[in-house]
Amino acid sequence: MKSRLRALVTGASSGIGAVFAQRLAARGYDLVVTARRVDRLEALADTLRAAHGVEVAVVAADLEHPEGPATLLSALDADAREIDLLINNAGFGFQGDLVAMPPEKACAMIDLNIKALTLLTMHFAKVFADRGRGGIINVGSIQSFQPMPHYAVYGASKAYVLSLSNALAEELRPRGVTVLALCPGLTESEFHSALGRTTTAPGWMIQSAEDCVDACLEAYNANATTLVPRWNNKLTAQLHRVLPRRLVTRLMGSVIARSYRDL
Repeated sequence: MKSRLRALVTGASSGIGAVFAQRLAARGYDLVVTARRVDRLEALADTLRAAHGVEVAVVAADLEHPEGPATLLSALDADAREIDLLINNAGFGFQGDLVAMPPEKACAMIDLNIKALTLLTMHFAKVFADRGRGGIINVGSIQSFQPMPHYAVYGASKAYVLSLSNALAEELRPRGVTVLALCPGLTESEFHSALGRTTTAPGWMIQSAEDCVDACLEAYNANATTLVPRWNNKLTAQLHRVLPRRLVTRLMGSVIARSYRDL
């Protein structure tokens, strides 16, 4: 019988995903980390094994690819690795007007942010429900709460993550399974640089990945279903409750248009 819990972290090669792996290893979790950049995963795994004495398995998987989720699950089955906590962190965005977006970018976002997340969530939801314990953390965004001009498909994909997670949390609550939607705002990561963009937002608006993950794990341990870290993000998430939706959408579009520039 295994002595430690094990977490599966997708998109673990950098940013929030890498910090999830670090924080969970420090708490004594064994890990399975997955992403496309195997060299980064191997370096992370070596560091965590040396620092915390935990088992860290590396699985290369491209979850954008139609076969990516099945490849990952097959690798887990082949190694008989029992997962106790799923961190669905893998995802990406594309900033720009929808009419200028390459169709393949929109489809890739849907495949990764929605399809892959859903398939992994469905698989482990059944496993955890049958077992009577387990947890799922799905990484959404502050953009989950209102339409986001200039980030239309990304924002819509994250709205899906929030809705799916909240519904599943209620379905699985009687079965002993915790489901949490993490909805961060601006966070230090490679998210924007991967798009060739950088934010011009003031520093006080940007949260460290460490603070974001620490708040998330605290909320998870408290059986929360949604977490929006930091007061400024909480206010943004509630705008639709006090202002007309059309006005909120226009406001968000104006903020996005002014907040980023090319690298």
